[in-house]
Amino acid sequence: MNKLIHNILCIPIKHWDKFYIAGGTLIKLFQNKLIKSYSFSAKLKSDIDLFITNQENYDIIYQCLKNYHSELIGTDKAFTFESRYDINGDYTKEWLNQFRIQLIKKTAMPEKQINEFDFTVCSCAFEPHIQKFTYVDTFFEDIRRKKLALNKSQKLDLSYFRIQKYAYSKGFKMDKELKKMIKEDKLCMRCKRRLQCITDENKKCAYDNYNF
Repeated sequence: MNKLIHNILCIPIKHWDKFYIAGGTLIKLFQNKLIKSYSFSAKLKSDIDLFITNQENYDIIYQCLKNYHSELIGTDKAFTFESRYDINGDYTKEWLNQFRIQLIKKTAMPEKQINEFDFTVCSCAFEPHIQKFTYVDTFFEDIRRKKLALNKSQKLDLSYFRIQKYAYSKGFKMDKELKKMIKEDKLCMRCKRRLQCITDENKKCAYDNYNF
């Protein structure tokens, strides 16, 4: 983890107490896989998500990232940067070796933030200055079993692309509860609205293609 912070984020050690890393990035690290900005689709990219606990720290980390990386886009939720350095800390212009970094604007403590994620396997956070890892109870077990389960504290507001990203791109298998929600059309209406996923006698919902 320290290698990632040194070589890719390029954030000075004196500022490590001003941010933490959370979400799907940490899954890749535990699976010993290199975090690529793009998987098989640009829409399913794996970003390095940085969180902060107050606005003052946000301004400092934003400036650190701006000093070393290319700012791509800013939205009401986050600023996105493209790292100029690869996993070894070498300057690179190669698309496949670049990483995407997101600085999340919403402020929250790690213990609260992990309960904001949709799936248990991404409900985790790492604080580099104290080397502390925070996670939900079933995090390690669900990763070991490659199980895609809803975070119990999360409201039912899932997107098709999130399920596709974990069930197809990352190889997780949906648990019975998540499958049941989909089968009962509790999630499919959102799928139909956004992606015109049509279910009838002759066609299966697109969700059925992913590890049922």
